[in-house]
Amino acid sequence: MLDLTILLVEDLQSRGWTLATAESCTAGRIAQTFADAKGSGEVYVGGVIAYRKDRKAMVLGVPEDLLRQPEGAVSEAVAVGMAEGVRHLMGSTLAIASTGVAGPSPDEDGNPVGRVYLAIAGHGLEADCRRFDFGEMDADAILARTVDAALLMLAGLLGRDAG
Repeated sequence: MLDLTILLVEDLQSRGWTLATAESCTAGRIAQTFADAKGSGEVYVGGVIAYRKDRKAMVLGVPEDLLRQPEGAVSEAVAVGMAEGVRHLMGSTLAIASTGVAGPSPDEDGNPVGRVYLAIAGHGLEADCRRFDFGEMDADAILARTVDAALLMLAGLLGRDAG
């Protein structure tokens, strides 16, 4: 997926757009993927790893009432809140956020292993959020699929052919 990441970075550069990340379950893997791509310093402005619910509220501005919902931090609303929060915090054009359960067991709110929400928020754009249920597999596989899905979502937003 490094080739796709390079194409995404080049596309963002050509538009004069910037990107930020807010990550929970992926713990910086999406950020690292962009940081590894040539030219990323011109478009990737930074990110936040917010594992705990209170940090999602404190740092990213996710409303606490969303975090107290039955599904907890693994929800569409929280993913969108994380993306919008980091976009405002970092002053970026676009932001990608991840929240989910990589295992080895369901989270305290009953979300199953392999459930992940990815959101992309952008200046002047309606936020896009998708739920993925990768199923019970090891954490590394879930996280790798999550990063790939984030890249493909961004490619779709930019109108890029990922194939």
